[in-house]
Amino acid sequence: MLPNVLQYPVALFGVLRAGLVAVSINPMATPEELQYRLRVSGAKTILIVANFAYVLAKVIEETDIKKTIITEIGDLLPYWKAKVVNLVSKHIKRLVPDYSLSNTIRFNEVLNIGNSRQLQSIAITGEDLALIHYKQSAEGVARGVMLAHRNMVANIQQIVACIGPAWREGEEVMMTALPLHHIFCLTLNCLCVLYYGGLNVFITNPHNIPLFVSEMRQRKFTAITGFNALFAALLKNKKFLQLDFSSFRLAIGGFRVRQAVAERWQAVTGLPIIGGYGLTEASPMVCMGPVDLSGI
Repeated sequence: MLPNVLQYPVALFGVLRAGLVAVSINPMATPEELQYRLRVSGAKTILIVANFAYVLAKVIEETDIKKTIITEIGDLLPYWKAKVVNLVSKHIKRLVPDYSLSNTIRFNEVLNIGNSRQLQSIAITGEDLALIHYKQSAEGVARGVMLAHRNMVANIQQIVACIGPAWREGEEVMMTALPLHHIFCLTLNCLCVLYYGGLNVFITNPHNIPLFVSEMRQRKFTAITGFNALFAALLKNKKFLQLDFSSFRLAIGGFRVRQAVAERWQAVTGLPIIGGYGLTEASPMVCMGPVDLSGI
């Protein structure tokens, strides 16, 4: 139950290497939504950012959770930066409401414990369950989608076959503003970019467009994924219009991107937004528009 912070992939890969199942939950989930997802999935341990621990505290007695791992936003940043970020978040901006939970352990303490142990090889097959991701159904009730290791590996290979020619191994810098708890971003941004030895720049709060653009200005970014609202918000920012797009090679839009937004985007950046269609059950990409290599 995390936003886009480094703790997310670190924990995810640890869970998968241990042969366990990762359940992704939107950190903005209401107490009722959180309780439902935890009970249906049968989760026994939860990793949660301290900012939302108060939500868990309201419902934890109605779940099967036995251990809670608490992390703060800055935990995996360099030492002093972590101290400052966590201090500002908790005591200055007051983004961490009071909560009371038992059987808790700090994320960095978990890492220290793991670092002192030897990794035991776990026999995992492609048919073994890897992830449970929730999606809204037509009835309005969230449904847990069960994805096996083979599902994820196959979709990574399919995506790479489509957009691989536009990427350069070890050189990609992906702006990751969409939430990692969404399977579209997890597969395309996190897993596919890492497959190419690329860099993900995590945007923890994509609603803060000025800060987002500031991050883009500091990077020679090559790719971005987004939804219509995100692309539109960026295009309204004057400093975004002044960015250097010389290294930019790929933009992929999930769901429906409006024609006016797509045309404006291409006029500003010089590249089209490639449309992608997917389903959580397909882990998630089903098809996408052709990648035009003429300008690369």
